[in-house]
Amino acid sequence: MELRDYAVIAAATAGVAGLVLSLITLLMKSGENNRTIRSQLTDVLARLNAVAAESRKYRIETAKERLTPDQRAMFGFYNDQRLFLVGQARYLIEQIPDHVSHSELSLVAQALGTVGDHELACHYWENSFEKSPSNYIRGIHSRGFASYLFGQGYTELGRYRFKSSISLITADSDQRRADRAETYLRWAASERYSDFLSEAAELVGHAEIELSLIKSPPVRNRCAQKIRDYEGDWLPQSDLRKPDQTNS
Repeated sequence: MELRDYAVIAAATAGVAGLVLSLITLLMKSGENNRTIRSQLTDVLARLNAVAAESRKYRIETAKERLTPDQRAMFGFYNDQRLFLVGQARYLIEQIPDHVSHSELSLVAQALGTVGDHELACHYWENSFEKSPSNYIRGIHSRGFASYLFGQGYTELGRYRFKSSISLITADSDQRRADRAETYLRWAASERYSDFLSEAAELVGHAEIELSLIKSPPVRNRCAQKIRDYEGDWLPQSDLRKPDQTNS
C-alpha cells in the first residue's frame, strides 16, 4: 500500500470522525433544547392552572351578586389570559409530543373547552385517553370529558362517556366502589343540570348500591358524605326520589 493510500484512509477516517462528532453534538443540543421546551411547558401549564383556579374562585365569590360592568370585564380578562396561555401550551406540546403527560393533555383540553374551541378540546381529550397509563386513569379522564360534553349539550355522547368511565373503573375494592359511586353522582349532577330528573334519581340509586357494598368504615363514611352533599344540593329544589314524568 502506497503512502497516498494511507493518506486517503486517514482523510476518510477523519471525515467519519468529524461526522460522528457533529451528530453527537447535534443530539446533545437537541436534548438540551427538549429540556428547555419541557421546562417552558411546565411553567405555562402552571400559569394556565392558576388562571383556571382564580377564575373559578372569582365566579363563586360573585355568584350571588348582580355583576357590574367591571366584574363582567374580569371574566373576559381571565378568558383572554386562558386563550393566550393555551396557545402557548399547544405550540410547546407540538415541539415535544413524546414528553407530555395524559394529565397535561387533559388540562389543555379543559382550557380549550372553556375558551370555546370544541373541536380542539375533543382532540386533546382523546389524546389524554391514549396517553393514560391504566384503565383507571382513562376512566377518570372519560368522566371529565363526559361532564364537559353534557355542558355543551351533547347529552348522548356525555352518557356514553360516563358509561365508559364506569366500565373502566373496575375491581371490587372499597376504593374503586367509592370511585364508581362518585362517578354516578357526577353523572347524576349532569343529568340534573340538563333537567333529566328521573335519570338523575336512578343514578343516585346506583351510587347508593356501591355504597352499600363498601366494608371499610372510613371509605364508606367518605362516600356517604358525598351522597349527602349531592342530595343537599338538589333535594331542596326537587325530590329526586320522585321520577320526573316529563322525561320518563
